[in-house]
Amino acid sequence: MTPAKKAAGLAFGNFLLAKDQQKKALQYGFRPADANIPITAPIDSAHGVDPKQPSTSLQIPNAHVVTTIQANWTTQKRRVDAMLILDRSGSMNQSVGGTTKIDGAKAGLKDFVKLFNDDDKVGLTIFSTQSDVLTPIDQLGPKRQNTLNSIDGIIAEGDTRLFNTIAEQRNALQNAQSKNIKVLIVLTDGEDTAGQMNLDQLLQQISLTGENAGTGVKIYTIAYGDGANSDALTKIANAAGGKEYAGNPQNIQAVYNEISQFL
Repeated sequence: MTPAKKAAGLAFGNFLLAKDQQKKALQYGFRPADANIPITAPIDSAHGVDPKQPSTSLQIPNAHVVTTIQANWTTQKRRVDAMLILDRSGSMNQSVGGTTKIDGAKAGLKDFVKLFNDDDKVGLTIFSTQSDVLTPIDQLGPKRQNTLNSIDGIIAEGDTRLFNTIAEQRNALQNAQSKNIKVLIVLTDGEDTAGQMNLDQLLQQISLTGENAGTGVKIYTIAYGDGANSDALTKIANAAGGKEYAGNPQNIQAVYNEISQFL
């Protein structure tokens, strides 16, 4: 950090700690760092908060501790079993902003694969009129480049067998003997047009309830473009403890990056 940057940081810190800014922060639910500023609403019992808490707190760790934690996180965190599911139906050949949807999705998916640890287990399934497992869920390290090559070779054609594909891959992953985090990440740009299962039947299968709520397969869905049924994808993600995202060829890499924060 240069002397100028350090001076700017200190000046900004002093600005945030000034009385006017501290009072404004309090209005948004942040406790003031200045002990001389009285704690008022919304930090009060009327808003379900005990203003006397916390009675004890941890010291702020120094920079060395923080950087060490960050450096060790990827080796210490729980491993992942992830099946990546990509829609390759004919509508994925449509161009959006100068890029076809399939090319944008493939580029985003390749970047996503690069974010996984070598010890994570990753599989890849594509679907259109039927579904195909290009690579099963197993250790990514030895097959990372082959997985990236498989993504490069995907072409778009056919209809959209969405619900059955999700159900099949979810059930296979749920039955796998593993203590890793289990997730499906599903990208689709359209409605289910080639399956034998309806949405209600799928939701009944994938819902996380009872004993499997903590260890069941989480499903993250990406509604890729205006033609995707975002309502159905939201219901699927909510039922399976995941989250639904809106994507397009321009932002898909950012969407995959956000999903990676949960893994």
